[in-house]
Amino acid sequence: MFKLYKNKPLMSEIDRLEAIFECQKSLQTSFGFSDIRSINQVKSIKDTILSLTSELHEILNLFPWREWRNNGEHQVDQFHLKEEVADALHFFINLCLICEITPQDLFDSYMDKNLENLNRIKNGTNKTL
Repeated sequence: MFKLYKNKPLMSEIDRLEAIFECQKSLQTSFGFSDIRSINQVKSIKDTILSLTSELHEILNLFPWREWRNNGEHQVDQFHLKEEVADALHFFINLCLICEITPQDLFDSYMDKNLENLNRIKNGTNKTL
């Protein structure tokens, strides 16, 4: 049931989100934050959202979104894209940890919202996602 990733045991594939949360908690402990929730919560939330936004801008800059610079063809460096998405995920998971959102909370909220969006599309009440 356990797999190894870089010589560390991981849970089954079903528990990947929990593994990501645990890795992020461990990383924060390495930075000296024994309990990420005990930090000044408002400042931490603001700083984390700013950091997340910065990482998302780095992803945006990988794509030719400036029409005047776009020559029609563009190859995205997939390695760099994955690296930036992972950076953004770090800050997103930090935000979840600070706000005491568990992997199960996140999963449940996502599934509920996904169903809501599908119902909006089905009922014609949502033109865009």
